[in-house]
Amino acid sequence: TVVTIIEVALGIVKPEVLMGQVLGMKALNWIFIILTIVKAYYITWDFMHMRDETKSLRRMVVWTAVFLILYLIFILLQEGGYVFDVYKDGFIKNDF
Repeated sequence: TVVTIIEVALGIVKPEVLMGQVLGMKALNWIFIILTIVKAYYITWDFMHMRDETKSLRRMVVWTAVFLILYLIFILLQEGGYVFDVYKDGFIKNDF
């Protein structure tokens, strides 16, 4: 509940201090991403009763979820940047 209250308060207020660019995104967006990961970890830990499981099972479930969330964020940022560039500059050909 506390993390959600912080997210909602930051979404409503949108402090000007957090609107600066950090690693290509606004600091406020990074805070939302970090708080979402914290919330997902807590939901897995507490509501899925992972704290009562063996250490290896906890690591396997929690770290796999964290890795997949971070990977999804990376993919969304990469694709979002490409789409933004296409709308801004027209067709862009990427040779990898």
